[in-house]
Amino acid sequence: MLVVCEVKARRNANFGDPFESITPRKVLRLRRATAAFLGAVGIEVPPVRHLRFDAAAVVGARVEVREAVA
Repeated sequence: MLVVCEVKARRNANFGDPFESITPRKVLRLRRATAAFLGAVGIEVPPVRHLRFDAAAVVGARVEVREAVA
């Protein structure tokens, strides 16, 4: 399984939850970047049988990870 993780960080919660910044547009860009990366390093998608997109939010010293966000 290949896991791609988007990490968003904030010093505090004044500007909202970091997960709110992971929009459908951002997910599409992440998927395209992953496909480009795999192509650039010569890995074809069929051998990668499982691909999962996770997200991590860091607010101050607190870290939260959500699996399979996209």
